[in-house]
Amino acid sequence: IGDMLSVGEGFIPSTVEVAPADPQRIYVTGAIENEPSLVLRSEDGGHNWTRFPFDAYGSLPLFISAIDPVDPNLLYARIDNQPGTPAAPAQRQPTDHLLVSRDGGESWQTVFSLDGDLYGFALSPDGTRIATGGPDLGVYIASTSDLDFQPVPAPVRGLRCLRWTNDGLLACGQETLDGWTVGRSEEHTSELQ
Repeated sequence: IGDMLSVGEGFIPSTVEVAPADPQRIYVTGAIENEPSLVLRSEDGGHNWTRFPFDAYGSLPLFISAIDPVDPNLLYARIDNQPGTPAAPAQRQPTDHLLVSRDGGESWQTVFSLDGDLYGFALSPDGTRIATGGPDLGVYIASTSDLDFQPVPAPVRGLRCLRWTNDGLLACGQETLDGWTVGRSEEHTSELQ
């Protein structure tokens, strides 16, 4: 390991991603206990770093889920909020959030929130659509141009992961709940097979 990054005592990284359109652009997210999450960005392959605090959700970790295939400044990330004491249904707040940054991690906008675990996230290979979802939440798809997430028919209750390839949208189900482990939709929004 040539260059070492020193962020601070107790820093725990959560994701490291390289921009597909610029291999010199590297992002690292993580946190130091009881402090806001950090987004670290290098534009020279890891030799120098810029640090951006992220405190929109307190000290909850920020996980980069994807980087646009063409624009290295366009990032998608997820916040996984582990709920504490269960609230009454009328008082429940969304627990997991999907965010977007259009300026290389300097600022973030929440674009989708649900009360549940957003385990699945997939960006289409051309960067024009996003799929997300989780156990008992279903699958939601949006165009990256408007980020208007809509539920789509998908026979999956135990959704654990999503991956978009040129051959279709892949999903991980739970055998005991869904009767299958991996499914694929060739139409990206039609029934998983």
